[in-house]
Amino acid sequence: MSIMKALVCLALVCIVPALSQGIRFPTQLEIKVALENPDTVMKALQCIEGGRCDLPYGKLLQRAGPELVTRGRCPFRMCTREQEQQARRLIVEIQQRYPTLFYRTINRLTQRG
Repeated sequence: MSIMKALVCLALVCIVPALSQGIRFPTQLEIKVALENPDTVMKALQCIEGGRCDLPYGKLLQRAGPELVTRGRCPFRMCTREQEQQARRLIVEIQQRYPTLFYRTINRLTQRG
């Protein structure tokens, strides 16, 4: 194996997961507070759609949100199984509490491709 291939393998196995772990997921309390505020939910869905995003977890929403909303899973090596389950529960809650906003986001994401 060449040195270059070995370095690429090392990066994929060690560095990529380490980078994804640098993204902090919100706590249950932070999620609960955000869900109570329709403006925050609307801003979060705008982040997921790829719009302007100035929320504390904006990067996480932009990177993981579209795949979580459309496919129900986190992008590869982005979150743990527990975090993925928590995100699915959160999506269901948004869908139930804010159906119009949620389905608008679904439509925009599927049109975007």
